[in-house]
Amino acid sequence: MKGSKILVMLLSTIFILVIGSLSNNALATEIAKKSFVKNFEMIQLSNDVILEKALKGELVNNEHTQVIVTDDIEQHVKKVLIDKILTEETLSNGDVITKNSSELSIFVIDPEKATNEQTESAAITPLDTTDTQGPTGSTVAMKIILNYDSMNLGGYNTRKLTKYTVTPLQFDSQWHMTYFEHKAGNYGTGWKSDGTMYVATETTNLIPVTTIVYNSSNTVTTNFSKYTALNSDIIGGSKVLGEFKYRRGTGTISTYEFDFGW
Repeated sequence: MKGSKILVMLLSTIFILVIGSLSNNALATEIAKKSFVKNFEMIQLSNDVILEKALKGELVNNEHTQVIVTDDIEQHVKKVLIDKILTEETLSNGDVITKNSSELSIFVIDPEKATNEQTESAAITPLDTTDTQGPTGSTVAMKIILNYDSMNLGGYNTRKLTKYTVTPLQFDSQWHMTYFEHKAGNYGTGWKSDGTMYVATETTNLIPVTTIVYNSSNTVTTNFSKYTALNSDIIGGSKVLGEFKYRRGTGTISTYEFDFGW
């Protein structure tokens, strides 16, 4: 009788150990299937803070943020570009996908207030309720934000535009926009996420805006399938194209065309 009890206990112990081992293996397999995500957005300054610093001559450049300020004196325009890596996801097969944003602010400067040292001009607050600031002499502006995924495909660093946002801004009540339009295009040779080469052109509809609401964001999801190579001999890319028209009072209307992407 005692021997039977010992045998039962031994068998029960073996059963528990086997079940436990199977459970651990199943858990390990499940974990292996999951991706691992690093979030860099939480440790970075906001774009508004980065922009304000850039307008004062302080460029916040680091591993995850790149800032470029350019001046077009002839057109009286200042542009501030902020590139960010937001997250990095490592898939179970070892592939790495990063989510990124590129923000381009295009400021039209009043010619009467423009200087040759615009890059060191102080930041000013716009007339609307946004926190976005602009350089001294700003009249109207357009902010364009690209959101895209990046991964290595076909041996190239590639990107896929997932959505974009355009936002008109006003800094001087004597100046106003009269019209703007925008659309996105994905052209040339590229790849789908599984590595399949893809050459079809993808575009969004042209969106014309005749009633301007300042500080009101216009966001478009592209639904693009194709990743296109960055800085390579492969012909292809993605861009947001458009223009905005503006004038002072009832004066002559000027047009600024933008072509933002890769």
